[in-house]
This record gives sequence, C-alpha cells and structure tokens, in this order.
Amino acid sequence: MFQETGKFYSKRSKLYEEGLELLLVQWDKSREVERNEVYRDLSVERKLELLSYVAVKKFEQEQYVLFEQEELEGYIGEFLGIERRESQGVLRAIASVHGLLIERSYKVWSFSHLTFQEYLVAKWLMENQQWQGLIDDIGNQKFHQVFLLLASILSASDSEFFFKLIQNYLNKLVRNNKRIQGFLTWAKNKADSIKDNRYKKSAIRAFYVYFAQINLSCIQELLHPEKKNLAYTIDSNFRRDVAISYKEYTKDGQFLFSFSNDIAIDVAFSLLFDDDIALPFAIKQMQSIFELELAPQFKLELQFLIHLLPNKINDWNQKEWKNWLNKMRHSMINNCDIGQEIKFTNSQKKILNKYYNGNFLLVNCLYASSYSLEISQQIENALLLPIAEIEKRKRKSIE
Repeated sequence: MFQETGKFYSKRSKLYEEGLELLLVQWDKSREVERNEVYRDLSVERKLELLSYVAVKKFEQEQYVLFEQEELEGYIGEFLGIERRESQGVLRAIASVHGLLIERSYKVWSFSHLTFQEYLVAKWLMENQQWQGLIDDIGNQKFHQVFLLLASILSASDSEFFFKLIQNYLNKLVRNNKRIQGFLTWAKNKADSIKDNRYKKSAIRAFYVYFAQINLSCIQELLHPEKKNLAYTIDSNFRRDVAISYKEYTKDGQFLFSFSNDIAIDVAFSLLFDDDIALPFAIKQMQSIFELELAPQFKLELQFLIHLLPNKINDWNQKEWKNWLNKMRHSMINNCDIGQEIKFTNSQKKILNKYYNGNFLLVNCLYASSYSLEISQQIENALLLPIAEIEKRKRKSIE
C-alpha cells in the first residue's frame, strides 16, 4: 500500500479497505496466474461479499480461525450457488491470486491474517444491517476488534445509534443491582469531592471504580501508565501525572504524587495495604502527605497514629501491625471515604467486570469513529454513573 499510495491511513478501517482492494485488483493484475473461470467472472464487490460471508460464517463458531477445507468449500458453494467441485477451484483461485486465504496445513485453512477476517465481519454486519445483534457479544473478547472496526465504518446516524445501544445495554446490566448501584454512587461522590479541574469527572470515576475493585491490594498495577486503564484512556492529563509518579517510583522508589491533593492522599494511604510493597516504604510515602493540604482534625489523627509506630518494624508482631492498620483504615474511611471493604458476590463481580470492560470498549469505539464530537462527549460524561444520576440528568435536560 505504501508503494502504491506513498502513505498510510490513520484510520484502520480505511487501511484495510484499501489493502483488500489492492490485493483483489492491483495484485491480481500484476501477476500471471491461471484463474478459475467462476471466480474470474466475479466483480470486486462480489468477491468481497463472498469473503465477508465466509468470514462471518466462521466467526459465529467458538473456534473461529481455522477452517477444514470441506467446510470452507461448503461456505463458498452456499454463497455462489455452485457445486463442490467448482467451489474447490474458487478456493484455489482466492489463495493463488490474492493470498487472502492460505492453507496452514493439509486441508486446514485460514485467512492470511485475523485482521482481514475481523474487518470483513464488520463490513458484512454493516452492509446487511445485522450489527445491532452484535451488542449481546460485548463481553466476548473475540469481538473486540469487530466492535472497533464497525464503529469506524458506520454512517454518522448509525454510529450514534450504535453507541447508545451499547450504553443502554451496559446500564441495563447493573440497573437493578443495588450493591453495584451503591458502589457507582460512591465513585460518583468521590469524583465530585475532588475539586481539581485538571481532570475529567468521568476519568476520576473510572479511576476509583478500578481502584476500589482491586481492594487496595495492587496499587503498583493501578499506577502503571502502560496498564489498560479506562481513566488513562479518557484523560491525557491524568495519564501524564500517573506516568510522572510512576517514573519517579521506578527511578528511586519515591512517588512525587503529582496528582491532585485528594487523590494523592488516597494513593499514599493505599500503599500500606499493598501486599507487594514493603511496609517501611509505604509508611514513608504516607508520611510525605503531611506536605499536602489536610483538614486539621485529620492531621491530628495521622500524627497520633504515626506516633504509635515502633522505632523498628520488627518490634511489632503480626497482630499488632494488623491492629494498627485497622485503625489507619478506620481513619481513611472517616476522613477520605475510602478503604471500605467492598464485598461482591462472584456473580456481582462478573457483572461489574463486564460493565467496566464494556464501558472501556465503548470509549475506544467512540475514539475509533470520526463522527459527532458532541455525542461522544455526552456519552463520555455519563460513563459509570449510577442509574439515578443518569435519569436525573435526563429530566434536567428535558426541562
């Protein structure tokens, strides 16, 4: 493609569209290959429809990459309405002329790259107006790229409808779950309590939803700027500040806490409960928050708790440390509204995980699309909100 056009398209779907056309037209013309008569008479559009049909038929199955030759020939025959013998010739023509289908081992085939199959599935769903049924597969990892590609090729009106379908589906997942709704309400209140205007409220909500789910047990992962994290995707300022802090931590073991005041306090405390962080280091980081702005009563409590610490860590047994950490957690809950042990059932954990990852996918779909910044902003502003707040905002907008 670069040889042909001198550039690459920034939009992946456009890259694949042009790449397929190049393989189906230009490469075909440039090579002297004996062509199957049935396949030769197909237009480029018809060839793409055939490949899309084959891609979709296989993608519907649990094992969606490798085709048995008989199966593949069957799909080709179904689509073109031809006999098995003729479909063998068509298959060989596709393989020899374009390289889009290749024989991996004896009579076992696949697309030359999964990328082509995913794009062709998205294209088929769009052209046959079957993309609305895709929403039910939002939790299926194999459809992740199909969602992104579909978002980038839908028309403006269809993409807006697509995004709202996803959002409504995700909200429906958690609508009637009181425990999860209470959790989302807590995350909203935490975000609203942070006065720093550097960050988007949706990013702060996403940070605390993830923060609380890991239950203060893996803060290093939370602060890793390269980890997949919805907050960092939504807000570049947040991602930058996390990267600065993490760089300082990996460099000399010190967090700069370049976040806003309140978030820095929450992170500093939470280091105490990370099983992978040495307690002396965590205590040192916690003591550093005295340089930040603290409420007078809260500051007195912290000074008292730090005064209780032994001169040497080893002077306390496990029970004494546990009692001290419980007191610290109690102070965190009273003063920062963080540190509560949030208990979900296994079923609730699965729903919450699907909900969070689904919202992550929704945001990536918004960024993959080139339409309507206003709609994107509306959807982003409503991310991870409790249902009561969403309905309240709807009523307000109508009024």
